[in-house]
Order: sequence, then C-alpha cells, then structure tokens
Amino acid sequence: MTNDMRSIELQNAVQFILANLDDTRKVVRRAYGIRKQLADLAISGKIYERDFYRITSLLYPQSRSAIWQNYFIKRHGAQKVKPADNRGDFQKNGNFYEYKSSGFNEDNALHIVQIRLWQNCDYVIQSISDNGAITFMLDHEEMKYETEMSGATAAHGTRLVTEESQHIELRMTIWQGSEDWERWVDRYTNRTLK
Repeated sequence: MTNDMRSIELQNAVQFILANLDDTRKVVRRAYGIRKQLADLAISGKIYERDFYRITSLLYPQSRSAIWQNYFIKRHGAQKVKPADNRGDFQKNGNFYEYKSSGFNEDNALHIVQIRLWQNCDYVIQSISDNGAITFMLDHEEMKYETEMSGATAAHGTRLVTEESQHIELRMTIWQGSEDWERWVDRYTNRTLK
C-alpha cells in the first residue's frame, strides 16, 4: 500500500468519525442511561443475552466488567461476598468464586488480570464478544497450573514472583486460536457452578 493510499484511507476515516460523532455520543449516553436495567432485561428474556453484551460493549471497561459480573452472579442465583473476606467475588452453595471478564479487544485474546492465587476460591472467566460469552470455570489448582503454563507475570510492575511474595497479583493472556485457547475450551467449558 502506498503512502498516498494510506493518506486517503486516513482522511476517509477521519471524515467518517466526524460525520458520525454526534450519533455515536447519543448511543453511548443512552447505553449509560439504561446500564443498570440491562441485566434484568436479559435475565427476564426481554432482550437477548447477545444484545446485552453488545450494548454493554459501548461502556468503559471498568463499568462493563462490573455489569457483566453482576449479571453473572444474578443469573446463577449466587451471592456477592465482601472484598474484606478475601474469598473472591461471589459464592454459591458454600463455594467461593473469583469472576474475571475480558471482552471487545481487537487482538482476539483473553486478558486475565489481578489473579490472586492466595485467595481460597475457584475461578469463572468469561471471554465476551458480540456473539455472547464463552465461560471458563477453573478450580483453584487448575488456575495455579494455568498461570504456570502461560508464564503469568506480575500484574502491576515487573516484580519477580517467588514463594516469599505470594501476594502479588498476576496477569496472563490466552490468545484465541492458540494451543492454550484450545486446551481451555476442551478442559474448562461446559461446567457449572458447584
């Protein structure tokens, strides 16, 4: 592709964005205006789950992650736990779970951050797109194994993870289409909460 072609594509993109900016702002404002009702609409069947995820994709990541977590908890009849309990995000039938979500990134990867292996809980991890959510459920030992397999690193900074520094939050990435992704699909989908 020549520089002239790139310049024309760039100009076209800028013009498209400017021509649609006001409508885009209206859509995003509307999505924020109904964000607290979206989970109930999806649970009651008034909107499709896929549409719930598509609408919430317009929200900022911190906002949509909390909405996705609350939706999952409510949909599965679970109860939130206090952060001070240090047992994950929710519990059901006396079992504790940490919830993580990753969605709407352009690199087709599942980015999992703030993995706290010192907490005594299992994990629910969702990869979310316009097509819905793929849900992975791992017990605590499986998550420990996967952090080792993927070469998880410290989520904040570049500190070395050692036995002495067990309270370092980890991060890892699972690329769609990779051997790791296929292993996750084979091992950790089609499970239910205990």
